[in-house]
Amino acid sequence: MSPYWLGVITQVLVFAAIASSYNLLLGFSRLFSVAQGAFVSFGAYAIGIGVLRYEWSWTFACLVGIGLAAVAGLLVGLLSMRVSDDYLAIATFALQIVVTSSLDNFHDLTGGSYGLPGVPVAEVFGLAFDTPWMSVASAAVVLAICFEVSRRIASSPFGLVLRASGQDEGAARALGKRPAASKVVVVALSAALAALAGAVYASYLGYILPSTFDIHFSILLLSMVIIGGSGSLIGPIAGATLMIALPEVLNNLGATSSTVVYVREFFFGVVLLLVIVVLRRGMFVPRRSHDTAASTVPVAPEVPAGAVLEARGLSVSFGGIKAVTDVDLTLRPGSVTGIVGPNGAGKTTLFDLVTGAQVAQTGSVSIDGAVKDDRGISGRARDGLLRSFQGLRLFAELSVLENVMVAVPLGRDETMLTALLLRRRTRAAQRRARAEALAVLEDVGLTDGLDRRARDLSYAEQKLLSLARVIAARPSVVMLDEPASGLDPATLQRMTTLVRRLADEGRSVCMVEHNTKVLAELSDEMVFLHLGQVLAVGPPEEITTAPELASIYFGVADDAPDSEKVV
Repeated sequence: MSPYWLGVITQVLVFAAIASSYNLLLGFSRLFSVAQGAFVSFGAYAIGIGVLRYEWSWTFACLVGIGLAAVAGLLVGLLSMRVSDDYLAIATFALQIVVTSSLDNFHDLTGGSYGLPGVPVAEVFGLAFDTPWMSVASAAVVLAICFEVSRRIASSPFGLVLRASGQDEGAARALGKRPAASKVVVVALSAALAALAGAVYASYLGYILPSTFDIHFSILLLSMVIIGGSGSLIGPIAGATLMIALPEVLNNLGATSSTVVYVREFFFGVVLLLVIVVLRRGMFVPRRSHDTAASTVPVAPEVPAGAVLEARGLSVSFGGIKAVTDVDLTLRPGSVTGIVGPNGAGKTTLFDLVTGAQVAQTGSVSIDGAVKDDRGISGRARDGLLRSFQGLRLFAELSVLENVMVAVPLGRDETMLTALLLRRRTRAAQRRARAEALAVLEDVGLTDGLDRRARDLSYAEQKLLSLARVIAARPSVVMLDEPASGLDPATLQRMTTLVRRLADEGRSVCMVEHNTKVLAELSDEMVFLHLGQVLAVGPPEEITTAPELASIYFGVADDAPDSEKVV
């Protein structure tokens, strides 16, 4: 094979490696960053500056570049905890510009716009990658590393949490996960892998410029991941092959006239449009991570002992609107507490305050006497307080089984280091999560079509899946927001049976429900909430038969002053 085509193969492999590192952000975490070129430049310029200016060994210079990129990625990850995805894109764009400008302006160190010529070939442990075939080999090794890292993360509980968090971070926190911490470490890892590939790329090129790694470079990587299929292991490789190799093939058609050049560019554009418009999700889509599910024996999750939850004096206002005012609530093991009230009574807001999704302005929440005021929704979920959402908030692109697997508490088995370094432990944790998820799904009656995406389920099935996810998280206190609304009679009967059984097994259960008949049948005690205040607490038969409460529930409360109404 000619040196020219070996060079093309080397470029394809290097870009596939960089695209794979970027896929950890865009495909797994859904973090839209446009600074991947900046991370690549850390590795490239570490080789150029370290070896040429300071006479470091190639290996040491490469490690320095990887370390610097990891630190920069860590800072970007910390930034992602504080801003929305839109602002993260802007922030990473700024980082890309700052890095490119710095490389351009520090002439004595980086060579400025003239660049650094004579970048040495890669040399590791005395082995020099100084021939076209050896360049291919070095690029292949880097791609293998990036691919294996991606594969290990994709097939681990950490990777499942990462993908779930990318779809709905709030829902992941409600299951006790730490999505912010997961995103921070994966950005640092992605940056480190990009720098490794950048070091090999610089040695292959032999000459580096700031413009080599500018914003256009990052956009090219973005195109590779999207066209190949974000979230897929093969996608970035396919995207890099298409974007790098296809133009080279078209360049070798043998004609040089401007007409042929235009035809070539037109053809290339058509190919890209077909991939994006026709395939929509890219050439490859993520493979489900539970292909061995059928061979897994379901294992029922442990049932934690129920806990007493006490909320005292909870209040919160939004502007001049008092959403919840001085509310007390007690949930006891083995009991179902129903919360009823008209629309705008503050029921969901109360749920948010109790579970930690919203910070109370006054009041306190404790579980078995332990105060939880300094614990957010994630911490309270890990302490056994789980909730469902009125809007369900399933992980739409995950499968039925994956939605429940992600809820199973695995503790340290969900860390990135475990995923990368402890494969036996990771596989055992994945099997355990799968077995528990299967048992819960069998319990709620959702064993058919485990590989269906959550968004493709019927509404009734989504409701059951939402409850299954809560059960799989091993709660001691359960708060359900309208679990029975909109269900057909058969599914409604199944749902009520499951909710009642949660209490019979010793859990403390609280539910909001507009179907007062269902609520009365399930509840041991009912709380009537109106305009953010508790008007009555008592047995269901008292609450449902009180004329003054019925008049409020059915609309007489609309006569209340607008300033007191809760939206």
